[in-house]
Parts: sequence; structure tokens; C-alpha cells
Amino acid sequence: MHNLTEKLCLPLFLVLLSFLSQSSSFAQVGIGTRDPQTTLDVNGTFAVRGLIENDTINTVMVVDTSTHEVHYRNLKSLHYNMWPSGGDDAVVLTELLEQANGVEPFLVNMAPGMYYFNTSVTNFKNNVIIKGNGSNINSTFVGELFYLNQKIGIEIKDVNFHSSNSGSSYAQNRMDGDKAIKAYKTKDILISGCKFQGFLDTAIDMYNHTGDKLHQANRIVNNIFNECWGGATIWYNSEYGILSNNIFKQCRYAILNNSGNWNLSGNITVKCRAALISQNVVGDTNFAVGGNLNHGNYSGNSFNHCGNGFWNSSVTEMTVGSSVVDITGIYFKGIISPQISGGSIWFTDIYLEDTNATYGMVITGCTIATSNINAVGTSTLDLYGNRMYNVSTSGAVVIH
Repeated sequence: MHNLTEKLCLPLFLVLLSFLSQSSSFAQVGIGTRDPQTTLDVNGTFAVRGLIENDTINTVMVVDTSTHEVHYRNLKSLHYNMWPSGGDDAVVLTELLEQANGVEPFLVNMAPGMYYFNTSVTNFKNNVIIKGNGSNINSTFVGELFYLNQKIGIEIKDVNFHSSNSGSSYAQNRMDGDKAIKAYKTKDILISGCKFQGFLDTAIDMYNHTGDKLHQANRIVNNIFNECWGGATIWYNSEYGILSNNIFKQCRYAILNNSGNWNLSGNITVKCRAALISQNVVGDTNFAVGGNLNHGNYSGNSFNHCGNGFWNSSVTEMTVGSSVVDITGIYFKGIISPQISGGSIWFTDIYLEDTNATYGMVITGCTIATSNINAVGTSTLDLYGNRMYNVSTSGAVVIH
């Protein structure tokens, strides 16, 4: 029986080795665990081990015997483990993503709780999945950590992103380009379970300024944004997306959304200087405007204590067209107003200016407390069925 087993396994092993050697993707050195005990010396170059599940080979592990680096080949996907390199981990990740073919799902597992240090941007291919497993990526430069340029099918999960800025963000001026993720004209993107700390431009910059609406079906869900100048910034025809169940704490502004057809639900903003901004002119991050401005659906969100917050007023001025404005609370200017329902607005003012008079704006079924509500210019606001306490209004605001 022993001889029979050897005779059956050897041909199978040789078939797998032949399969791998014919693919240029696998002839390259993978980035992964460095454990010489896992190495099998085959022809002095590669080692291959098949993992058997249900009598079918689902995964093959390849080991470079000169560096003890391990990577995996799934018949339907690529699967790599990445450990901190001690150098620029952005370079390592970029080289690793070169293994992706852009068609098959390409999975990168980061080491749980480990710290990676990036001194340059990482550019993505299509259909890449990053599983952070609670790992930390520390920026050591001013610029976006991840750049998704006209990509589809990207998933970024459970990564803790840290800005290069040191000390408290509250007393620091905006730092152009200090971002975690920049996504230009992307489709089917998921950013989930991540934490963003201290970015002085915006943690997530999601946009499309070319006039078409290819940027869609993107989801930003279940993330935490802490002490960032901007939390989630969405602008110019970046449409048909979901921003839900995120927490924004002590940011200069939590959400800036100049795009149409977004569904915002279950988000919490607390002690930010501004909770929600939407305006139709060029600003600090949105260097162009156009398309369907706002007019999405906002439901079940909680905007709390978003006025003065922790931010020093000397560093919070924002560019709005030709003006410089210290925006606080909820601020809409020159856009088609979204409808707000079923949420809570506490200690957070609401300001509308020259929003679309044809559609108007409605807030319904919310709890509104200790807030000043002001509608000026062409703006109109109807308040239906809200529970209100210590609320003052001015301008074209009607309480039903």
C-alpha cells in the first residue's frame, strides 16, 4: 500500500509543478511568510505542496527556497500573505499586486495587528481584495496611501490607516494630499471595517470629474473616522453609492457629498465641526463641480454636537468658490437638496443657501434639539412630523 500511495502522489505532484512553472505569475517571487521550516527543496528553486480538501486540490502553496517566501495559488484566485518588510511596505505591496492579472480575484492577507510603514503610494489593479485583519498602515509621507485609478472590484477590509501627521489634528491647518484612499472613476468598490486616524486632507476621496457616470456602485460601510480634516469626500458624478453605518468622531467635517443618488444611512457624526457639507462650487478637495449635485436619500443618521467641536477656529476655514468660510453643522449651498428622514439632529445647526427651489427640501420624522435652522436665498425647507426642542428658525422654513 505504501508503494502504491507513492506511485499515485508523485504524478500528481509533477502535474502541479508543471502547471505552476508554465505561469509567469508564479515564476516571480511572492511576498509572504518567511519560515524556512515550511520550505520543500524541489529542483533548488520552488517547492510545491498541495492541500487536499474533499479529494480536490483547491490550493497550492509555492515556496521560494532561496528567500523562504511563500505564496498560494488557488485554481480560481490568487492568495498571498504579506508581512511587514522593514522597509517601504508600499513598494512591497505594489510589487505583489503586479502578480494580479486583473481578472481573477487577487487576495492579500495582512498580518493581524502588525504595523506596516508606507513612504509612497500603492496603485491597484482590478479585482484586488485587501484583508487587513486589524493591521496598521502608517503613512510616512504626504500623499494618498492607496490609489484606485479607474478600477473595478476592489475590496479593502479591516485596515487601520494612520496619517503621517503627528500630534493633535485640531490645531493644524489642512494639508493638501494627506489621504488614505483616493478613488477616481471606480466601480464596485467596497471599503469596510477600516479605521482612519488624523488625515489632514480627507481620509477617503471618491470622485469622477470627467462628466460621465462610470463611477458608481461604491460602498463605504462600517468604518471609523477619527480626528481627520475630512472624513468621506464624494464629488462630481460619483453616483449611485452607499455610505452607511460609519462613525465620524471629532473631524473637521465628517461628510462632504456633492454627488447625486447616494444613500446615506445609519451614520453617526459626533463632535465634528461640520457634520454634512454639500455645495456646488469648487472647494479645497473638490477641484471641479458638475453633474447631478446631491439629491440623495439620507435616513436614520445621527448628527450630534457638530458645531464648534474640538477644532481650533483659526485653522478650520474652507474654500467655497471665491469665498473662505468657516462651515459648521449641516451646510447645503446651490444643490438639489436631499431628503432627510428618521434620524436625530442634536446641537447641530442647519444652513441652506440657494438650493434648488423647484424641489425644495424636506426633513421628516427626526428628533431635532438645540439647533438653529436657516434657509436663505432660493432655499425652502419644510419640516414634517419632527420632534423638536429648543429649535429656532429663520428664512423660508415652514413647520407642519
